[in-house]
Amino acid sequence: MKSAGVLLISPRRRVLLCLRSDTHVWATPAGHIERGEEPWQAAVRELHEETGFTGELSNFRPMRRIGKFALFAAETREFKPVLDREHLRAGWFRLDALPSPLHRRLRQVLG
Repeated sequence: MKSAGVLLISPRRRVLLCLRSDTHVWATPAGHIERGEEPWQAAVRELHEETGFTGELSNFRPMRRIGKFALFAAETREFKPVLDREHLRAGWFRLDALPSPLHRRLRQVLG
């Protein structure tokens, strides 16, 4: 496994996505797994680093593995992300109204 991310789902059934500053695609908070780190730990760490998230996660679970990328899902309340330099914007979106373009891996998962 090389990288991991987490798809956050709110009680309103919306998901958190971030617009990457390098590729200009919408994706989940995600990043590389560091030495000695489990994929789920990397997903949570990246969530915190990229959005400033400090809340509670519930129903944290593996969602899908695509190649060397592990995607997890978790539920939490909606919050206003504090973005790092890797992202231009962030937002909470309904699954039937996702922004474009979506990262290709996310597009595969959400189909």
